[in-house]
Amino acid sequence: TDLALIYFENGKYADGSILIEEILSIGVNDDFPQTTQLNIASTLFAAGKSYMDNGNYDKAIDYYEQGDVFFKKNLNNINNLSHSTLIKFKGSHISLLTGLSTCYSNIGKNESSIKVADEAYKIVMENNLGEEFTTLCITQLATMYLCNNQESKAINLYNDAIANCSNTITKARIYNSFGIIYSKDTKSNEAIEYFKKAISLVNDPIYLHNLSICYSERQKY
Repeated sequence: TDLALIYFENGKYADGSILIEEILSIGVNDDFPQTTQLNIASTLFAAGKSYMDNGNYDKAIDYYEQGDVFFKKNLNNINNLSHSTLIKFKGSHISLLTGLSTCYSNIGKNESSIKVADEAYKIVMENNLGEEFTTLCITQLATMYLCNNQESKAINLYNDAIANCSNTITKARIYNSFGIIYSKDTKSNEAIEYFKKAISLVNDPIYLHNLSICYSERQKY
């Protein structure tokens, strides 16, 4: 698993995939220690993320789904894991689920995308995993709602994310998302204020572009 991780981290996807298939061909069963099975799950997560980042969503989904099975089987049946180890693997599981949700969305499986994002959200709400994972899950689920034209649910979740977030970059992204929601509803005044908030935190060209469009729509050239 360690060598497979190194391969994926260095872009050697074919070599990493060969090792993963070798690992799975061994026939991993319940006789294997939990930490071994969870390390396999983490390797599958790394493989899925590598393929997702490379735009190969079908391959990413394959590895993500296999990793999800290992995580669920072991994290739902905790034996002798230390608290720190448990938190580490639960964090990896949440990251896997948000990645899987993104992949589903990118291939048009919107219902599956929301379902998986909601699953990650429930896990993080039931566990004290810190701000990073909490904000990640809230914004992922909100974004999936937004992609499926469920703006009111998205707004509620984005508000929760703002309340739980101290990270400037993440806050700017959320304010930009608010701006997009209100611009779609032709509420240009509200959209402009949120785009300005985003820009005040991070001077990102995308946020500036969105603000420019709003001004143009109001004929403020």
